[in-house]
Amino acid sequence: MSQKLVSTQNSLQQRLSTLTSVLYTDYVVDIYETITTTSRAELKMLAEELKMEVPEPVHTMLTDKETKEDAVAKYKKRKEMETVICPPTCTGITIF
Repeated sequence: MSQKLVSTQNSLQQRLSTLTSVLYTDYVVDIYETITTTSRAELKMLAEELKMEVPEPVHTMLTDKETKEDAVAKYKKRKEMETVICPPTCTGITIF
């Protein structure tokens, strides 16, 4: 790298370190340093490893789910059923 680029990078890092103490917390600085010092190939490899650790979405796990048409038909059938009201069990008896 050229000398001018190196000096610019150093001055930016110095400014960043002074600003981070005022504006940011330490983890932001750690993330920035990790991103700027790690090679792209290694970052891509780490991203792929993280993708393998993430579980699949729940909706893909429910393959034996009931179809919408069947569910709607069952719902309508339940709503059409007549509710049986139980007759009173104590007819003619006075309870004190």
